Amino acid sequence: MVSSFGDNLTNMKKLLIISSLVLLAAAGCNKTAQNNSPSNNNQSSNSNTPSLNYSNTDNWLTYTNNQLGFQFKYPPDWQVVTATADQAKTGLIVSFKSPQTQQMNSPQNDLEVSEWSSINNQYAIGGSYQHPTYTHLTDLINDPNAAFIKKTADTTIAGHPAYDVTIGGAGSNDGAMFEHNGIYQLSFLTISGGKYINGTASNVEDLIASSWIFTK
Repeated sequence: MVSSFGDNLTNMKKLLIISSLVLLAAAGCNKTAQNNSPSNNNQSSNSNTPSLNYSNTDNWLTYTNNQLGFQFKYPPDWQVVTATADQAKTGLIVSFKSPQTQQMNSPQNDLEVSEWSSINNQYAIGGSYQHPTYTHLTDLINDPNAAFIKKTADTTIAGHPAYDVTIGGAGSNDGAMFEHNGIYQLSFLTISGGKYINGTASNVEDLIASSWIFTK
């Protein structure tokens, strides 16, 4: 009887050990399954989203406009959208979409480049109903009654005096304006404060502006 009880006790211990090992193995499998779950794979995929902070423009592409005589660099994964005939009537030359905006299938662009021969063009002054008689860009910038273009800082582009501006009224865009044989405007439509594109930190505005060159 004593021997039988001891054998039973030994067997029970063995069963407990085996059960514990089975539970540990099951927990390990569950953890592996969680690591390979779609949600974690999505997190890994999101971490591969192209950065919008660039250390330099060495591998960027160059947009060139021979008619007006200027060129500048832009990120190689940005889509170039040439203005339609109707858009060209408003002064728009070319637009660009970042990968983030392309993925969203948004009708908006991240950058729009416009040019007007006269500072008094209604689109140059923001579509204002006023009828000013400006001579230079500085007249618009310094006009306290200019409702749709507001200077936020002085800067330079291609060696020319330029201005960081907000464009439009409510929900205004950030941009830059400068003058060289006409009035130029860079409008960063989905950038907030010149630092973000669709919520992603970016220094692209400064790099594009600093790469601008006039060829004539």
